[in-house]
Amino acid sequence: MSNEVNEIPENRTLQFFKEEEDDTLNLLKKATFEGFATFFFMISIYFSQGDIHIFIFGMWAILCCFGIVSGAHVNPAITFGFYIYEANWVNGGLKFVFYFFFQVIGCILGALIARVIVGLDPVYVIIPKSQTWNVYFAEFFFTGTFFFFIAYVVDPKIKVTEHGPIQCALIVGWFYLIVNAGSVLSGAAYNPAVLLVLNVVAYFNGKENAASHIPLMILA
Repeated sequence: MSNEVNEIPENRTLQFFKEEEDDTLNLLKKATFEGFATFFFMISIYFSQGDIHIFIFGMWAILCCFGIVSGAHVNPAITFGFYIYEANWVNGGLKFVFYFFFQVIGCILGALIARVIVGLDPVYVIIPKSQTWNVYFAEFFFTGTFFFFIAYVVDPKIKVTEHGPIQCALIVGWFYLIVNAGSVLSGAAYNPAVLLVLNVVAYFNGKENAASHIPLMILA
């Protein structure tokens, strides 16, 4: 009988913070995974038709699968937030550019497949009838709290938990809350790349009012 004991695998945490800088090739690899994550993120929006009660399960699965490689930001606002937070202006700037590019590509490919090939109905964000200040405040405040919550959960110095799936559940839980809370004020976009692609695709599919909401919400 073998006396060997199988080692318990190391906990896989979300890769938002790195102690060592990645070289360009490794950054490109992570950015590619980020593109895949954003692609599935966009597909999930179309498959759920924007219903947060359905979409949230897809988001949790995406974070669990891709978060251990790229962090699964799937949002330029989150990527930019970590760029400022870490203050790694050179290597971090290159990471932001790579991530942003692949996030946009992932959004476009996801929308094309969902809309053109599968034939799902267009999904887009509409600003509710509220004052402009309310829209700016809601988008700024809720996107800010979302970034803060992610940074707090995954910060290795704080160590809320080192278990990736639990980290994902905490992040998804907060996202579920702020989407429900902010939808009545601003439409709860919180993601400029997703918003832009969703509304542009909807506009070219006969939803003329979709284009009018793009500039204000991206600025917010």
